[in-house]
Amino acid sequence: MKMKKFMASALAAALMLSLCGRSDETTKDTDDDEIVSENNDKNKDKENSEDDFEYKFDVTAGGNIITKYKGKEKNIIIPDTIGGERIVDISLRENEDIEYVSLSKGLTKIGVSAFQNCTSLTSVKIGKGVTLIGDCAFYDCTDLKNISIPDSIQYLAGDAFIGCDKAKITYKGNTYDCNTIYSAING
Repeated sequence: MKMKKFMASALAAALMLSLCGRSDETTKDTDDDEIVSENNDKNKDKENSEDDFEYKFDVTAGGNIITKYKGKEKNIIIPDTIGGERIVDISLRENEDIEYVSLSKGLTKIGVSAFQNCTSLTSVKIGKGVTLIGDCAFYDCTDLKNISIPDSIQYLAGDAFIGCDKAKITYKGNTYDCNTIYSAING
């Protein structure tokens, strides 16, 4: 079964590369149960410091919500915890500098307008713990090219990818555009 999943992922990655014409990005499943979009930037594997983020504690959700990125790096790796509390949601909207985001394994949702108008964002790594992608989550991320949605997704808002006309979205080994992904997930 793992071999079939690996082969399906490899085929999906090859398809995405041929459609996008980029040799510096691939998508593959890894043994640690997260979707990976690789790029060749030297800072890709460096987790950002707590000081790079503004955040607030959400009593109802039982963790911190990142409300702003203050760092200078264009590639952001969201840590599993900040201030000793797990990250439960994120909002990096209106940040025109970030190009790549890796979401922590513990994150379970990408909330409303999380990356809205992040116009330089090209690639996102989503952990398989994510079950919800909210309204306008990637609205007008006009440079978003590749994103893989994990099988763990239980709900995708219909307007999550509006304005992401360049995006090739992979879900369960198939590639969709911003207009067809909703029906693929929600039926």
